[in-house]
Amino acid sequence: MTDGHVAFFDSELREVERFKAPGKSLTPWGDGVLISDERSWVMCKPGGVAWTWNAPSSTAKPYVIGTRAVVGSWETPKAWVLDSGSGKLAELGLPGYLTGACALGGGIVASASSGHAALWWQAETGVVELEHDYNPQVLGAVAQGAATAEKNMLYLWSASTDGPEAPPVETNLPLGVPIVVGGCGVVLSAHGRFASRGRDFKGRAQRIDRQHARWRPAVSADVAHTLIDSLVQRRTDGELPAADEPLDDPRQELPLQARALFAQETLDEELRRTAEWRRNAFFSELGQAVGVSARTLLAAVRAGRFPLEPPRTIARWEYLGAFETDGKVTVSDPCYRNRKPHPADAVLPLSLKLKVRPGRWHLYLRPGTADDAGYTAELATIHEDGFDVFATTELGTIGIDSGMAGVFDARCPEWVESGEEGVRAGRSGVAHTGQGDGFYPVFGGEVGGEVVKLRIHFLSPPEPSIDSTFASRGSTRKYSAKGHFELGDTIEHPTFGIGTVVGKRDKKIEVQFADQIRVLVAAGKP
Repeated sequence: MTDGHVAFFDSELREVERFKAPGKSLTPWGDGVLISDERSWVMCKPGGVAWTWNAPSSTAKPYVIGTRAVVGSWETPKAWVLDSGSGKLAELGLPGYLTGACALGGGIVASASSGHAALWWQAETGVVELEHDYNPQVLGAVAQGAATAEKNMLYLWSASTDGPEAPPVETNLPLGVPIVVGGCGVVLSAHGRFASRGRDFKGRAQRIDRQHARWRPAVSADVAHTLIDSLVQRRTDGELPAADEPLDDPRQELPLQARALFAQETLDEELRRTAEWRRNAFFSELGQAVGVSARTLLAAVRAGRFPLEPPRTIARWEYLGAFETDGKVTVSDPCYRNRKPHPADAVLPLSLKLKVRPGRWHLYLRPGTADDAGYTAELATIHEDGFDVFATTELGTIGIDSGMAGVFDARCPEWVESGEEGVRAGRSGVAHTGQGDGFYPVFGGEVGGEVVKLRIHFLSPPEPSIDSTFASRGSTRKYSAKGHFELGDTIEHPTFGIGTVVGKRDKKIEVQFADQIRVLVAAGKP
């Protein structure tokens, strides 16, 4: 492709045809080229366009398999099978995002970033699950069929021959109840050929090998409430466990965690490090027993009250407390909050200095879902006057190098290195940045010319520009494609039910329904 055009050449390298490319990504395919631009796909061959296809979400680079190709999406756990001659053949629902594909028999095997099975699609019979113990990865086609891998296990699949029966692994681990195995709190869902699978208390998929036979029941709700009450009262009495003693009983761990939080000077360096290393497991186990996350529980304990009641409940967000600001804040990585301006900031900005409305601000964090379970997807800080404001104006981006970001008042004390999320020193709110370092957009909303809401977006969905901390307003209106709607309007759709308008673009609205955000036509004038 040159100058935005695609050219076809004969065997003598003589140009035989040239036309404007309708996209930027090109994939050679058979006697043509597949051109894409996020959602628009065009198959071009000598003579012109063979077919076009508009994907329902942004797509990734295709896996070309003979006369077929498989296209995945980073926005939704789906994949689409395309035919070089006719276009879209099928849509596949996946347990995660597409990670690989290859041929098997007359069909295609696809793997996803989560789940316990690869999917074998055939045009005549549909989809068949190829069972694994945990999160398989397609390696590619081989002479016998297809190869997949799961951790240190290699699987070979044949389209015409049944494999040997494999009984489930022998284990005494119970299914469907919270347990602690090797220090990891999990709820197991099944026993596979070589291992058991389930999810930890943060919702992340876990594989438990057969050698982990030592386990115990997770703490009960009654015991958890007793321990939480002791922490809220800041009681620091009790015998300390040894630094090398495993976390076998939260009741034995309680004195160590209480002192580490409220009487750190009574611990030596080794015990302080031990407490910090084991803190997440301790609070995760207590949290699952009472129905909250580890960070929400820890924030409540630090605040001295449980539960920690938010000024306003926001669906799918966790409340972690409040802090004060005099009106000057820095939005940045903790290590860059006091960094002096640098000429390179115009190209690679590392922090934002902002004037905001002084007063009390509240910290909310949005947990990730699906493959991003256990990660923080977004941070929002909201002034007491900012709950009914949409923070959709992009204020800039910040660069992250420590895996954390936050909003810091100018009077916030110097940062002490810590991986803990929440309110710090009563003058800042911090969070982990999704799955690591990078550059992240910051959005703001104003009232009377003052910023009263800030968002730092780490992981999608939803799209960064969508403010899901919205507050519905007004009475419910019937949806119509010819109607006009504003941000915050509550609508009733005949298929999707009740939803709230969280975004607007090109005579369309983005509506948060109970299950997901959907894009609807709304072509009416104000």
